[in-house]
Amino acid sequence: MPSKTDADVIDGVLADKVAHTCTAELGGVLVGWSAWNRLGMSELLHSLSFTHDQALSAAISVINRLVEPSSEHSLLDWYHRTGLPELMDNPLWGAGDDRFYRISDRLLANKERIEQHLRDKQMSLFNLERTVLLYDLTNTHFEGLCKDNPKAKRGKNKQKRNDCPQIVVGMVFDQHGFELSHKVFDGNQSDAKSLVEMIGELNASVPKGTEKPLVIMDAGVATAANLALLREHGFGYLVNDHTLDEHDYWKLYIRLTHAEAGFKSLKTDLGLRPNPHHKEDRVDGHVFICIIAYHLLRNILWTLEQQQDYRSWETIKRIMSTHCYTTILLPTKEGVTHRIRKAGQPEECQKEIYRALAIEWTNLPSHRTTVSQKR
Repeated sequence: MPSKTDADVIDGVLADKVAHTCTAELGGVLVGWSAWNRLGMSELLHSLSFTHDQALSAAISVINRLVEPSSEHSLLDWYHRTGLPELMDNPLWGAGDDRFYRISDRLLANKERIEQHLRDKQMSLFNLERTVLLYDLTNTHFEGLCKDNPKAKRGKNKQKRNDCPQIVVGMVFDQHGFELSHKVFDGNQSDAKSLVEMIGELNASVPKGTEKPLVIMDAGVATAANLALLREHGFGYLVNDHTLDEHDYWKLYIRLTHAEAGFKSLKTDLGLRPNPHHKEDRVDGHVFICIIAYHLLRNILWTLEQQQDYRSWETIKRIMSTHCYTTILLPTKEGVTHRIRKAGQPEECQKEIYRALAIEWTNLPSHRTTVSQKR
């Protein structure tokens, strides 16, 4: 019989000493990074004079919102605990967290171009017909006085946090749940008066030369003046109140389902509230980064829905969370250790999601180093 020592050596590798280290979550960030690329975001940012590193920092900020919302201060730590350094081929060692504050400012400064690109790209990718728009408002509050932000004011808070200053966000969704445009208002903004300031965003949401869609709004927005304003700009409208008959109410419900889900995802999955910043531009930047992350989220879920997969993002994230990168340590009897950094083999349930999203997982980046042991 072979000795124990011989049995524990396989092709020169000390089998009982094999180990792994530096395991990092891959599944969720690979799905997010693939959606970022599918939407052509890096190319867009380069066309807007973002450097390569700035485009990567923007991607990190947005994918973090999608996968595990964190503050800018903890983003680098989160980044190094994921498979993004391998996917992006950039370890970012020695970088400071201030890069993420600066990238928030850059993204906000290009808001109109980015938002236009995203609504056009989603429309072309999925051949969407936009016949219905939902206009609605939400709010996000702050802890503390937020004196550096003139928009931060007390108002009617939907979470009953009337003790906190807040901002109001007006948003336009299509009937498929894709965000088309948004605007950040003062925290005491009334619903009825917001539409006058949003009419430009509504018009920008409609491609030139196409028929204006139907706008659905809550009764609080549907004043006589606002309805006249919509007619003046060529929009039809429908009021979401209790005066609709059963047939109209059911049609309205079907159309609103995806858009309302969008609001819920922004506020829960993507960490829109509470807003962690106080300065006006950083507050507005946080809102915008959440919205870009929502575009990735809706792109992912819509792709799955077209294949009859209606699971929530929370469920998809949970399934994908166990697909990881790791460093395998292979010590040899010659005193050399091979360190192999590579992605693990996904489980079948993870492969199904990758296939549905057309994500290639079989040839992900890997690298190997050799370390001589000291004697």
